[in-house]
Amino acid sequence: MKNIKSTLKRAALAYYNGKPVMSDEEFDSLAELVNYQEVGAVSRDNRHAHAYQMFSLQKVFSNEVSTKDPFNNYRETVAVTPKLDGAAVSLLFIGQKLYRALTRGDGKRGLDITSHMEHLVPADLSYDEQVIDKLFMPEYFQVTGEVVAPKSIKNARNYAAGALNLKDMSEF
Repeated sequence: MKNIKSTLKRAALAYYNGKPVMSDEEFDSLAELVNYQEVGAVSRDNRHAHAYQMFSLQKVFSNEVSTKDPFNNYRETVAVTPKLDGAAVSLLFIGQKLYRALTRGDGKRGLDITSHMEHLVPADLSYDEQVIDKLFMPEYFQVTGEVVAPKSIKNARNYAAGALNLKDMSEF
């Protein structure tokens, strides 16, 4: 079991460096076999703290809802959406302008991918106050989401994560 966990750690590091060594299905099967729940990779370069921690998503199948549903005891309103299979990112907006975009990393710190995300999301969320007078936009907020690739691409999750690690913006 120790060997499998160390293999999974090496595979996770390779994945987050854009050079996966096994398929997502292989990784998930091995992780389930040994109850491996570590997420993210450790790197010292270009890492920044998320404004709000990014948690990983837990797979819950229909026959497990009564035992694994994270909202069993939650009493507030919850929006549930399908889980997309891509690379998790956070976007920090300050004053309605994109300040920094990060990969999920370990959930507390991620790699700076701001230059990549400027091609995918609006850099400015300003609005015309005469048109929208009741919209509340906080001064400082984080949006979390997934960068996804079309299903037609083999290993779309690996493709999305690898694209975020490209250094050449023309290639991105």
